[in-house]
Amino acid sequence: MAVRRTRPPQPLAPHGLPGHLVEFVEALRGQGISVGPSETVDAGRVMAVLGLGDREALRELTGGDAEFERELAETFVSSGDQCLAEIMAALEVSDFDTVRKRAHSLKGASANIHALDLSEAASSLENAVLKNSMPAIGGLVADLSAKLAAVNAELRQVG
Repeated sequence: MAVRRTRPPQPLAPHGLPGHLVEFVEALRGQGISVGPSETVDAGRVMAVLGLGDREALRELTGGDAEFERELAETFVSSGDQCLAEIMAALEVSDFDTVRKRAHSLKGASANIHALDLSEAASSLENAVLKNSMPAIGGLVADLSAKLAAVNAELRQVG
């Protein structure tokens, strides 16, 4: 679904802000995103609803320079794939320090290009290793792998 960002026709007046926030919350709920005082909101989904997905963030990061955008995308894809390969190899020999370090690297790299869901998945893996939550690691690696594949698919379309 293509999302289109819109701006209000005029600047928001402070006294009108509560009404705009209610409209915003209702729009999120209309997209199936639960919003309330006890809800944890998926920032990636909110950004997608707002039209602030990874591609737009990448464009802003590169200042609209298409060549730099392409080079950054290619570099991220190859380094992300390398990090995942190193995580998988380290798991085979129970080298959890390498798993943690590579997850940390991927967390930072993905945050730099605003791939927030991927960064969160890498952070979860890093934290699981730090807490010795060995039973959780397999599922977290699978989640990380799926999110990396989705980001890489998007980035391969750049250019």
